[in-house]
Amino acid sequence: MPEYTATTIVVLALTLLVAGRRGLLRRRSTWLAAGIFSAVTIVADLVLTGLPIVTYDPAQLSGLMIGPMPIEDLGYGVALFLLAAIAWDAAAPRSRRR
Repeated sequence: MPEYTATTIVVLALTLLVAGRRGLLRRRSTWLAAGIFSAVTIVADLVLTGLPIVTYDPAQLSGLMIGPMPIEDLGYGVALFLLAAIAWDAAAPRSRRR
């Protein structure tokens, strides 16, 4: 399996697991924010990979693309979003948690 693809799958799986255990995946706000974040990520990544300001070694990718953007970029971005949500939730006072 290509390196960037494998890393994305592992990081995304781990963040989904932790977010699920913390109850974040049951919150509508998490899904709404993830959708907005994903849309912004796609637009920015399409610009960056389309110009091409950012390029990748095709041997390190799965080959699944959204235009010039590798699908791994979206998976990795969602994983980073979830990591930030996990950190935010962990830092919240207990009274604010649901």
